[in-house]
Formats: sequence, structure tokens, C-alpha cells
Amino acid sequence: MSSPSDGFACHVTITVAKALKSVGCAPIRKDESRTLYASTHSTPLPHMSFRPLLSATLLAVLLTVPAAAAEAQDKVYALSEVSSPPKLAAPSAALRVIQSSYPSALKARGVAGEVELQFVVLPTGKVESGSVEVLDASIPEFADAAKGAVEKLEFVPAKVGANAVRTRVVLPIAYRP
Repeated sequence: MSSPSDGFACHVTITVAKALKSVGCAPIRKDESRTLYASTHSTPLPHMSFRPLLSATLLAVLLTVPAAAAEAQDKVYALSEVSSPPKLAAPSAALRVIQSSYPSALKARGVAGEVELQFVVLPTGKVESGSVEVLDASIPEFADAAKGAVEKLEFVPAKVGANAVRTRVVLPIAYRP
């Protein structure tokens, strides 16, 4: 199984190899882990230094890869984009949290209701602060109660491949006396 760092190493290797070839170097020896390059010019080129070229190439690669990684971390995936959806880490604990959020005045009167929430689950399994939105609520008091309860829930995060990712989740909650 490959990791994100394998792709980075491959990209660096290819970029450096292309840069060396573009200034007149050719591979002269290869083994499993490295390639030795030498100049194809018959005379040395004193004005040409590979250090600035390699430094510039590596710098460009190093600046590009973290930006792409940060963009991937910031992306919020839809459930259709993940290989493994988020799941409640402890369903029985989640049920207790939701039951304890039932507004006591409504429970005492026997009032039932539903709430549909949308929020982002982080790669840590926590609900992203400030991401909880009420999509629908039969009674406003249930909306406030459900929002507070969902912020306390913990999930097994969604994954894309082997990487945990931020995921948008829609969760219906039913309050029954």
C-alpha cells in the first residue's frame, strides 16, 4: 500500500530527473533506489552549476506539495466521495447525549419532534465547531437542543483510502417522549 509520502518522493524524483536532463545530463547507472547522472557535454561547463537548479527545483516541489496537502485537509468531502463513511464512535453514548438534550418542558407535556442537522466531522472524529446547521425542525426548541447534543458526539471519521478526512454529514434526530 502506498502512502502520501510515496507520491511526494516519486514527484521529487521525476522533477529532479527532468531538470537534470534539461541541462544536458543523462542517466549513466541505475539501481533499485537511485540513478546516477553525468553531463553529456564533452567539455566541462564551468558556468553551469547544478546546485541552484536542484535547489530551485526542490524548493518549487516542496512549496507545491504542502499547499496541495493543506488544500486536501481543508476540503470537506461529501459522503459519495469517501471510501468509508463516518460512524458514531459509541452509539449508546450518543443516544444518552441526545436523550439528555430533550427539552424537559416538551418532554413533560409529551411533545414529540424531529430535527435534521448538517455538520462537518473532522479527521479526529470530533464535530467541527461552528459547522452545525439546522436544516429542518418541527419545533424550534428541539433545534437548539439537537445542535447542542451533536456538538458533543464523537465519530469514527470518514476515510478516503487510508486517510481520515473532513466530511459533511446530515443527521436526523427524533425526540419521542
